[in-house]
Formats: sequence, structure tokens, C-alpha cells
Amino acid sequence: MVYILSVLIFSVFLTIEDSFARDGRGAAETRSSSLILVSVGYGKGTFGGSIEYENLKAENFGYVAYGRVYSSLNQETSSNFSPGLMSLGVAVRPHMTVGPIDISISPGVGVAVISSTSRESSIATFGPSLSIAVLYAVNDIWSFGLEQFQLFDWTDPAYRGQVANDVMLKVRYAY
Repeated sequence: MVYILSVLIFSVFLTIEDSFARDGRGAAETRSSSLILVSVGYGKGTFGGSIEYENLKAENFGYVAYGRVYSSLNQETSSNFSPGLMSLGVAVRPHMTVGPIDISISPGVGVAVISSTSRESSIATFGPSLSIAVLYAVNDIWSFGLEQFQLFDWTDPAYRGQVANDVMLKVRYAY
């Protein structure tokens, strides 16, 4: 359901994109073909961070490789228990630019390693991911904004469903 809603919203943005005037600083028009993105924030009560590499294949479309890490909250010391998680994945990222604002929706797939204090060992899972980001281009090199990221598990019955859902601050560097 989340994917269908995201695609519908993105389709509406694409249809109205040409009606807005661009001021020449638009993220998709002036950026390089390689981007490094770093995010930090909280997800399910734990600290999280990510690093991404994006290779733009067109002015408004790129391929992404990402890595994300979430710390673990101990079940015995916290009522808001959350397992630690490390995820590696790939995604496609179409961009819509309105002036200096860059909106992107990135569906992808990822492998996650979930470590839990209630289990003796970590488990590896596989599933889809979805990222929605809004960034403001300060200049041709730097952009800042927010990203909402979701990661789902398809393979382990104990964690089947959503395993990560967060909103993080995001910084983009174009080189």
C-alpha cells in the first residue's frame, strides 16, 4: 500500500513539475554525476545513520547503493526494546526538481542483519526498502533536508514486516 501511494504522489509531482519556473539553482540541473549522501537521526528510539552513493544516469534519475546502521536498545534496561540493525542495499532514485527543492522517491531492496539481545545470534534477512526525501540545494555542491526511510523483511518469521522506519536529517555532497 505504501508503494502504491508513493507512486501516485510522485506521478502527481511529475505532472505539475513543468508548471513551476526554475531559478537555475535546481538540484537536478546543476549537480554532478556522483553524489555522496549522509543521514543521521533516530529510528524506533535508537540512534541511526546511513551513507549512500548515488550515480546519476540522467539529470533526474540515478542508481543508489546504501548502508544503514541502527544501535540496539537492551531489553533489560529499556521499555522501548529495539534490536540493532545493519542494512546494505540498492535502489533506483527518480528526482523531481522545483527550483532549489529536490524531491525523490527511492524504491529498492536490501539485506539486513538484525542482532537482538533475546536471540543468541544475529539473523540475515532480505526485503524491499522505500525512501522519500526532500532536499534544499544551498548551492551546486551542498544540499540539506529530510528523509523518511522504511525497510521491510520478507524472510524471517520473527521479524516479517517493517523492521526500520525513521526520519533522518540528510546532507548531500555533489562531486
